[in-house]
Amino acid sequence: MQVKNFLLTMGAGIAVGALGVMMLPKDSGVYRAAKDTASAIQQEAEKVAQDTFCKG
Repeated sequence: MQVKNFLLTMGAGIAVGALGVMMLPKDSGVYRAAKDTASAIQQEAEKVAQDTFCKG
């Protein structure tokens, strides 16, 4: 369980860091790549959280 918490924390940190990139112009390739990466990280973190905390 400690590994899952670490991964959730790391994923959240990366997603928050990507917010700084979001200040770039929206037509920038870096902006699009960061947005896609942040979205993928969020989806994975939600899966892990659901698997971890929603087990019956």
